Amino acid sequence: MQIKTKMIKIFLSFLLMVSFCLLTITGPFGEGLFADNPGIKVFIDAGHGGRDTGAIGFGFYEKTANLDIALRVKQKLEASGFAVVMRRGNDTGHSLDEIVNMANSSGADIFVSIHNNASLSPYSHGTETYWCANGVAGSQQLASLIQSYLVSQAGRANRGVKTANFRVIKYTTMPAALVECAFISNQTENDLLKSPDFREKCAAGIANAIKKFSEGIIKPADSGGSSSESTTTTTTDSPGSSYSDVSTPNSSGFSVGFNTPPNGATVAGSFVLRGWAADLRGVPAKKLSKIEIYKNSDKTEQNLIGKIENFETNVLGSQGVLDGGWQFTVNCDQLFEGENIIFIYAYDENSNYSTGNIRTNVLKSGEVPENLNLNPIAKPGGPYNGEIEKEIIFNGSASYDPDGIITEYLWDFGDGTTANTEKPVHVYSEAGSYTVTLIVKDNGNKLSAAVTTKAEVIDPAKTSESSSTQDTTADTTVSGGSATFENVSNSTNVTGYISITEEALLKIFKDRNSTKLERAARLAPLYIKYAKLFNFRADIAWAQMCHETGFLEFTGDVKPQQNNFVGLGATGGGVPGHSFATEELGVIAHFAHLAWYYFPEDVNEYCNKTYDPRHFGDGHINYTGNTTLGFLNGRWAPGATYTDKIILFANQIIQGIGSGSQTITISVTANAGQDKQTNIGESVTFDASSSIIVAAPDITINYLWDWNGDGLYDQTANTAVVKYVFETAGTFEVALKIRLSNGLESVDKVKVSVNSIPAADPGGPYSAKVGESVKFDGSKSKDSDGTIKDYLWDFGNGASGSGISPAHIFQTSGIYTIKLTVVDDKGASSTTVTTTAEISDEESASTTETTKTETTAPNKPPTANAGGPYSGKAGENITFDGSASSDEDGSIAEYIWDFGDGTSLTNGKMPTHAYSSAGNYIVKLTVKDDKGAISAESTASVTVNAAEGQQYPVNSSIITNSTSFVGYHEVTADQLVSVFIKRGSPRVDWARRLAPVYIQYGKLFNLRADIAWAQMIHETGFLEYTGDVKPNQNNFCGLGATGGGVPGNSFATEELGVIAHYAHLAWYYFANHVNEYCNSKYDPRHFGSTHSKYTGDTTVGFLNGRWAPGATYTDKILQFANQIYGY
Repeated sequence: MQIKTKMIKIFLSFLLMVSFCLLTITGPFGEGLFADNPGIKVFIDAGHGGRDTGAIGFGFYEKTANLDIALRVKQKLEASGFAVVMRRGNDTGHSLDEIVNMANSSGADIFVSIHNNASLSPYSHGTETYWCANGVAGSQQLASLIQSYLVSQAGRANRGVKTANFRVIKYTTMPAALVECAFISNQTENDLLKSPDFREKCAAGIANAIKKFSEGIIKPADSGGSSSESTTTTTTDSPGSSYSDVSTPNSSGFSVGFNTPPNGATVAGSFVLRGWAADLRGVPAKKLSKIEIYKNSDKTEQNLIGKIENFETNVLGSQGVLDGGWQFTVNCDQLFEGENIIFIYAYDENSNYSTGNIRTNVLKSGEVPENLNLNPIAKPGGPYNGEIEKEIIFNGSASYDPDGIITEYLWDFGDGTTANTEKPVHVYSEAGSYTVTLIVKDNGNKLSAAVTTKAEVIDPAKTSESSSTQDTTADTTVSGGSATFENVSNSTNVTGYISITEEALLKIFKDRNSTKLERAARLAPLYIKYAKLFNFRADIAWAQMCHETGFLEFTGDVKPQQNNFVGLGATGGGVPGHSFATEELGVIAHFAHLAWYYFPEDVNEYCNKTYDPRHFGDGHINYTGNTTLGFLNGRWAPGATYTDKIILFANQIIQGIGSGSQTITISVTANAGQDKQTNIGESVTFDASSSIIVAAPDITINYLWDWNGDGLYDQTANTAVVKYVFETAGTFEVALKIRLSNGLESVDKVKVSVNSIPAADPGGPYSAKVGESVKFDGSKSKDSDGTIKDYLWDFGNGASGSGISPAHIFQTSGIYTIKLTVVDDKGASSTTVTTTAEISDEESASTTETTKTETTAPNKPPTANAGGPYSGKAGENITFDGSASSDEDGSIAEYIWDFGDGTSLTNGKMPTHAYSSAGNYIVKLTVKDDKGAISAESTASVTVNAAEGQQYPVNSSIITNSTSFVGYHEVTADQLVSVFIKRGSPRVDWARRLAPVYIQYGKLFNLRADIAWAQMIHETGFLEYTGDVKPNQNNFCGLGATGGGVPGNSFATEELGVIAHYAHLAWYYFANHVNEYCNSKYDPRHFGSTHSKYTGDTTVGFLNGRWAPGATYTDKILQFANQIYGY
């Protein structure tokens, strides 16, 4: 027999087992007991190094942060007995292939690559971890652990676990993950990365994750399969962790372990299956009576391979443990060709048993080849639900092949019929519970193991007479059956949404003549929205809110402005608890904390500590399986009577609907949400929580999604929110079907526009002498479905540039790595592409020999001529003329235009372009000759007048210090943004987001949006933020930034930042509060209960010496405000 293992022996059974124990065995099975140091070797790649600096942010190099964190991880792991191999311990660079070879030759068991992120957006922040779906088994679990531990330890936003084909995690031969700790391009996280304390937290998180992951690694001297005290083998995403949906009893208490062969090994001929079983916890310990070996999970005589009743005792060498070592020779002719899962059943004297399983790849003939074709993995999806005589769509698309592709799908539907496509459609003629089996074949004709799922099929004619089986299409509501509001008690189930109206929730406030009815009216739709999303009863959550807040009177330690509706963190003794920026965030926190008690794991994106600060621990540690209301007694608050008032108020809500009990019609109306735009490879969130579903708690709700509009539903989920990544560009009609377990369905569709990612081309390689100007050329960069708007250059020496063809002078010799990232007209960024610039010292003038050589005159750069000036109307094409450009020693090969409104064009001598809005623009032209030389830039002015019928608000007079700020003046978003466009600002996209918000609240506050916009430009430096305030603060007017490094106030969203701007202006310009936002809740500088700054002066000049010191504060504001109208 020959055995060859391509992948590391990993046993990952987080879902498979209740508990497991990794042991080393004495005698012929090994040495030692419960070894603390398993001899695990970790390869740590500190990303980048040498000339490859990685990302650069605010003068700080990524490679520096990566190395420091990596060395800290090394120190922590070595202190715990791990062997650590460092890719670099100093500022050294290696190619990606060199890194892969170094890791693979190191004999490491785990590979971790440590990086820090960068983005064109200054707001991107948080932690993300990558694994490769084509990499080694176990990588996903490693990445998930690193993400979980690092987010918890470092306290940064959770951007999730993602897949990518990075070479260092795709081609390494051990479980591998690449972690991006934080964003070096984000000012806040950049400052954190410069802090040793933060880097220490990052290292602790990564090291602790590696330690946790290593608990599942079985070294050759240890047991090689799975060990379990639970026999539930639920299918997971991890190959080799579990293989069936079959559950079997666990009454013996035995742990089962394997020594040979290693889990996942390829075998031929015959091989020895060797292991042990023991009761490690029983007092007194149970004695092993019998071992049975089966070739799959079904305990039938046909599947039985053999039995063992004689054991070697004391193989574990531990007193009080009645263990048994066993071995059995398995002939491969007894197994299937390809992947097999062998199940071991360990029995005590009373025929109670536990199980373990091990996976092998069987070759029926020959020896194990050097270049082995690994078996594919079948993933049948499900479970599925349907009706007789109706189509059920099965989906095997999650199946995969570790080293190839799936070529055939072999389905058995459990009713005597089969199919051989990826997503077959099948109709059952009889009701019942069917076992559906899938086997897949790869391009090397290898078969997977058979994996099963369930299909539950009902006969609607035999269900309740009130049920309806009507199918629906978009915008329809389907009804059938009923759900009942029973009186609430401590035994009432809190989980399971039951439809209720806003009016029903508000009636309890109206019956009390509450003074807080207006606020309750704002909260009611939020409670219904998030009750649906979290699948909780809105009436009970609402009753809890009434109890905790005293019907929103807030008479205790928590105050109204905290938006804390359930006393989160208010532990008594004057402790006010947590505060939330908006009412909606307060409602989310309420439901997220309920989920911590009532669900075993996170149920949606809000179910974490970011939204619920009391979401302690990595899991839902308060979950016990008890989903009744009474479970909160003694847990949410002390005492056994906490829920009494919740029950009282909940029943008052129900009695307001009817007389103690109300029957409602079960119905479903799907709502897939709004149309979306995204980029290839980006995760898109689809939220069906606005769908209207009226259902009893015992009805199962499934959300089916068709991602490409082909009529086949590709994904089934039991939650309203899902994520999906589009891999191709185009416009897709995504369909949502909501299916209730009683047969009701509803469909809605949404359009998704997927933008292609642009491709950067930095040209080169380049060469020059020290002190010479190097002209770079990015003109060959492309965007297949749009235009390139921004060119972002990194010259490799700490300097950067922009534009199609920037120039740069290097002061020292060397070979520099030049990086280019481009951004298209839809805001998508390319991957960064590199080239080199070789800079040499001045040549020596002295020579020892004179050589006569022929010389060639150097190529002279061409001359660009943009023509102009130009004029036209908005929306109409203007023809530009670069034909006067010339090249005295060659010809013009390319014309590169920048039209001054964020759009550009390559290779047009006389292009046409239409401007969307009136204004004055500068067009720029650069030309390239036939030898690659690039000209200097030529410019021309463009005057664009409003088109006929195109009405732009005008300002008939110059805005001055005597102009009144009060009284809204009409202005368009295009006019506000035009100031950014004419300046060539890189923040145009941000300005486009803010402009309609400034107009909206200018109207609401009755203040001039154009002047407020100009003040925002002045305070933020055209959103560049070069002062104490940082971009992620959403502070657009310097509130609280009093100088000397004080950053001022921060706001959770851009909209809240704009509201604060206007609210503070109102404090100066109005005698009293003018709306609900005009208070210190929204404007933290709104001092006092009255508008103490108000004097009756409403002019712009009134701000001088008040908003900021000096008599010239408003000068720039006036300049920018007049530019909006072309003055």
